[in-house]
Amino acid sequence: MLPSQHQIADNLGTICTVISCGIAGFQIMQHLRYYTQPQIQLQIIRILAIIPVGAARQETNRLVCRFTPSRR
Repeated sequence: MLPSQHQIADNLGTICTVISCGIAGFQIMQHLRYYTQPQIQLQIIRILAIIPVGAARQETNRLVCRFTPSRR
């Protein structure tokens, strides 16, 4: 049985989420490793930290919507 368009979009979204969290995590680690300009890098790390937080929230929402029966 072929997956539906919704399942394909769901899987693609999960893959993009994992990739973006990996890239953001790597960038955060690099800024922490080479912490030479604290005033600037602290702000960059704060902005980069938004990505995994938002992605985790979105994935949680997606899972809740997937496994919660609709109320019609």
